[in-house]
Amino acid sequence: MRAAGHDSTFTPSPLKDHRPNFLKPGRGIGAGLWSEIGATHGISIQDPTSNLAMLEFLLRVPDDQFRRQGQYSSLFRRTFRDRLPKTVLEGRRKGLQAADLGHRIVRELPAIRQCLDALDANPAARELLNIALMRTCLKNVVAKVDPETNANASRILLRGLGVGMFLQRFA
Repeated sequence: MRAAGHDSTFTPSPLKDHRPNFLKPGRGIGAGLWSEIGATHGISIQDPTSNLAMLEFLLRVPDDQFRRQGQYSSLFRRTFRDRLPKTVLEGRRKGLQAADLGHRIVRELPAIRQCLDALDANPAARELLNIALMRTCLKNVVAKVDPETNANASRILLRGLGVGMFLQRFA
């Protein structure tokens, strides 16, 4: 990279608005909490985003390597072109958070039903939440776990349970 005239002192990039801003001290406490929780439970936390040397390297990648011919992830694609299938390299699909949500809900069905019953007994929760819709959503997930029922469970059931559990604290 130096032979090609790259400035390794990381001069600001014209692509800076396209790159995430990782290094903002005081921005959040999440990484610190994650490490503390891991240490408390004896779990080794391997978080590449907390490796300052790696982040500095990644942020110093020249723009023409980061984005080549209008294509992002150019360096990654060239590096793995002989190691990954073309469909993976050129794929635009995004992963789905909690794709197994419906199965976890079914596994915890008694606890979720108990929580819904408790919310039904709470006047504030009954006033603010559509508990009947939440029960319908639960019934649909139990009947068939698929992408649609997973999405509804996430949007309706789990959000409602979260709000309801918050309201329970004031009952």
